[in-house]
Amino acid sequence: MNGTALGLPGRGTTWFPVWQFDLGAHEVRPVVAEIIAAFRNELGPVEPLLVASWATTDQPELGMAPEEWLANGKDPAELARIARRAASELAR
Repeated sequence: MNGTALGLPGRGTTWFPVWQFDLGAHEVRPVVAEIIAAFRNELGPVEPLLVASWATTDQPELGMAPEEWLANGKDPAELARIARRAASELAR
């Protein structure tokens, strides 16, 4: 995990969760680096599965999972804020 996209190790491969990508623009969503940084800043080296799990779990502040938030075109800055809050809580 170099910080720009989340890669999950698999048997002989690396899996990249689709929520990270703006498929229309054919690029990694810029907020992904902010999300990864939020977890790294609070927790140091972090398992990619932790971030992937957070992104696919309903977050009370969002009323949905972060992956759904992105798919619905909602504010990525708000998502980055929620990621920082979640990482901070995990660091306690």
